[in-house]
Amino acid sequence: LHEEDQFQRVHKLALEGNIHSRLVDLGDKEQVAAALEEAQKSGDAPIAGVDMSNAWQYVDNELLDEVIPLYAAQGTENGMLITTARHRGALKYSGFAFHNLMDGDSTGIVSSHTYFIPDGESKEPFFDAIDGKKV
Repeated sequence: LHEEDQFQRVHKLALEGNIHSRLVDLGDKEQVAAALEEAQKSGDAPIAGVDMSNAWQYVDNELLDEVIPLYAAQGTENGMLITTARHRGALKYSGFAFHNLMDGDSTGIVSSHTYFIPDGESKEPFFDAIDGKKV
């Protein structure tokens, strides 16, 4: 959020009480499911975004394949997974629509996505972008 207008959008959401944080072990499907159930019971709005920063680098992709559909099921139509990665000394943000991280039978496909494959193809097209498209 290095751009003032983008910062102000997020700042407004925070001031209005529309940002909720939960500490969840992404590698534990049951813990993710319990946190989502708690959020639903508390009347929180549908999930517009999950910012996992660089935690995705420390969770097996196969485990992310299991939890992304859980988030998508409780997400808004345009729900997003937000990640960061270090590139040339700077943090780069990437966004992925939940529906683009799942295949036709609602199974996660993080494990085969170019961005999430360690030492795979360049992640650069996804930096400061949503699904590889600059915004």
